[in-house]
Amino acid sequence: MKPTRIYLACPYWHEDEKIREERFWLVTRKAADLMFAGHVVFSPITHSHPISHHLPQQDHDFWMKQDYPYIEDWADELWVYALDGWRESKGVNLEIDHAFKFNMPIRLIK
Repeated sequence: MKPTRIYLACPYWHEDEKIREERFWLVTRKAADLMFAGHVVFSPITHSHPISHHLPQQDHDFWMKQDYPYIEDWADELWVYALDGWRESKGVNLEIDHAFKFNMPIRLIK
């Protein structure tokens, strides 16, 4: 049986850099746990947070252009890691809306 390919969404942006860093580490740990459980996981925050330090500041549209193809062409399901702020997160809401366009199953996890 083929493992589920999960796009792991979570809130990231916050004006406080410490909160962004904490969210990065929390979602990276969650991705590792899911991988250990046998899933194949793409965590856009885990992937993009370190890269962002090597780019001039990029806007939200830049990052969505990087992330949407994983929803469109790669993932079987979108899982939302329900960290504080997930309901208000512009990125998480856009990712959920995009997954709906492709009739992708969406799961909320803690």
